[in-house]
Amino acid sequence: MPNPCPTGRGALGGVPELAGDPFLARQPAVSGPKIDEMVVLMVSGRWDWTGREVTYNGNVIVDGHHRYVAARLARVEAVMVPSNEPVARTFGWERLFVDAVRWPGGY
Repeated sequence: MPNPCPTGRGALGGVPELAGDPFLARQPAVSGPKIDEMVVLMVSGRWDWTGREVTYNGNVIVDGHHRYVAARLARVEAVMVPSNEPVARTFGWERLFVDAVRWPGGY
């Protein structure tokens, strides 16, 4: 199992798997424990991308921030689908806050 996702403001800025990543985030925060759960499933081969694709507009992740980061940390290829959804604000991975609490919701 890879190292757990670091938490705190800017925690993803020091993650080698995201260094120089061409995508930006549309949301300002993610849940570290939620990412960790996904990484375990991805590394073990039990992750199913069906209905869980990461959507993007240009170089901005529109939906699937946790899935995208987990795929990078697990070193697997995320299934990416283009979207026309507009994007107002963006955040570099080094600017995101990574919460130490697992957020509710499905994958």
